[in-house]
Amino acid sequence: MASIASRITLTGGACLLAGCAGWQALPDQATTQLPAPDPLRKFVASIDAPSGSKPSPDGRKLLWHALYGRDVTTFVRAAEGGDAAVFRLGRTLPYWACDSRHLIHESDPEGGGNTQVVLIDTDRPGATPVNLTPWKGSASHVIHAGDPQSGKLVLVSNRRDTAVFDVYTADPATGKVDMVWKNNGDVTRWIMDVDGSVGARVRRQDGQYFLQVLGKASNTWKSVSAWPEMADIRPIRVDRAAGSVFVMSRLSADAAGATADTGTERGLPCRMPASPQGLLSAR
Repeated sequence: MASIASRITLTGGACLLAGCAGWQALPDQATTQLPAPDPLRKFVASIDAPSGSKPSPDGRKLLWHALYGRDVTTFVRAAEGGDAAVFRLGRTLPYWACDSRHLIHESDPEGGGNTQVVLIDTDRPGATPVNLTPWKGSASHVIHAGDPQSGKLVLVSNRRDTAVFDVYTADPATGKVDMVWKNNGDVTRWIMDVDGSVGARVRRQDGQYFLQVLGKASNTWKSVSAWPEMADIRPIRVDRAAGSVFVMSRLSADAAGATADTGTERGLPCRMPASPQGLLSAR
């Protein structure tokens, strides 16, 4: 900043000494060919803007993004400072895996709904990213960025059957991907436990949705709640040790039978009950 200020001061002094005789006339706007405006600027005030930094899970690195034109550039550097590694990944934003080394990047390179999960090694910026799900005609999404014990990511993919999503684990260290839960055809949502493992699922049967929890000791599924198809109830996370489930809903108070605000979305921590009313009651 000091060097910039010095240059400005010198330039201003030279202009005063010369009587500013070197100023050029402003161009005629009628004859000047201006570049066509970017259509994105009709909707976005500034498309050349950096994002806030996001620390890695261990706090030793920082991740941030800058949007230049229509492409996103991602930067990673040590939290204490130094040079930043630069990753140009297109228009979608990567995020940290639990190992604080890899970035998870979900993208659809062909634009046909074939979302793939790619790992970027921030310790080796020049290395080729590892595509964990290079399966044509399928879509894959991460539902858990990994836990410190195993380090494995949890993702869902419709590789086996495009109509349903199975559960896979992926090891960032080796790139190995394994199926751990097979969808029997009526599972609409897989839900993670706070302990980092799959702890529940939602099944759709006979016009109803059923929340089923996986017993830790028995390794079997048990239905703990049910609600009609028209009810917008979405379990997000479970804590089997505490017997709790975190739910998102847009239900009105009358439809939910609970104190939910009409037309608004809320996260409701609650106990795992046997009725929709209990499912939406925060405790």
